[in-house]
Amino acid sequence: MRHCELLIQKIAYGGYGLGFLDRMAVFVPYAFPGDRIRAAITVEKKSHAFGEIALIIEPSNMRIQPECPNYTRCGGCDYLAVSYENELDLKRNILAESIERIGAFPKDSIPEITTISGHRFHYRSHATVKYDGGETGFYARGTSSLVSFPPGGCLLVS
Repeated sequence: MRHCELLIQKIAYGGYGLGFLDRMAVFVPYAFPGDRIRAAITVEKKSHAFGEIALIIEPSNMRIQPECPNYTRCGGCDYLAVSYENELDLKRNILAESIERIGAFPKDSIPEITTISGHRFHYRSHATVKYDGGETGFYARGTSSLVSFPPGGCLLVS
């Protein structure tokens, strides 16, 4: 497995941190803008690659300690390692860039995007929960391996 050092520049759709190795885009889950990481490349194509964090060399100033013990193991959330305000800003930027990319509006002319919930936890009223042999939880990202909810349940599901 090849390793490389990346500076994460932004969050891409799907919650992936985006860094560049030479001119190749590298998408890394659970990485945030400003993170300097050592990434293990897991999938490499001609124009882009996917990796995972092997080491956070220098953390982003957005980072906080995630409140869920399953963060990064469970596929239920991507943003628990940043403050709620930063999470909302990152999601607004993803939406604005998506709208601009499809040609609907230039990014600077998109109206302000506001949030409805106002709550970081227990706001999801719909989730695809898995049940297997008495255990309930979510699948780990990109797998069909069940990660059971921690004691007290999932922080996102209401």
